[in-house]
Amino acid sequence: MFLSQLKLDLYNIRNNIVLNWIQNPYNIHRRLWMAFPDRPSSQNSPFLFQLDYNSNPGKIPPRILVFSEELPDWERAFQDFNVLEKIPDQNQIKRISPAFIMKDTTLRFSLTANPTKKTKDYRLFPTCVGLDGKQDI
Repeated sequence: MFLSQLKLDLYNIRNNIVLNWIQNPYNIHRRLWMAFPDRPSSQNSPFLFQLDYNSNPGKIPPRILVFSEELPDWERAFQDFNVLEKIPDQNQIKRISPAFIMKDTTLRFSLTANPTKKTKDYRLFPTCVGLDGKQDI
């Protein structure tokens, strides 16, 4: 498992490039997915991410924390999209031992989820299924 810190470029934040990008979590997810080229998009996402605005503006730039199953290729994902302070190289990505997360360990985290589910005939009869499993009409 790997932990990456992607620091957002403050200069581009002032020019709204980064602000426009981070307003849509789908755009962030799509760009981060590019760092895992050997993984088909039909499979489950090999990573979790958190957009961290930080509470000390000016001291620590806003960042995206990415926790992934496999080593990401950030150069590939961001080579043509200049929103990062610096693209982290492989030495700046922290390897996390699976032994670090032990059974019955309490962890604190925040989660934003997109609670939707595709149904088999979604093209013919679009439906929405909520978290309770009930279908909205």
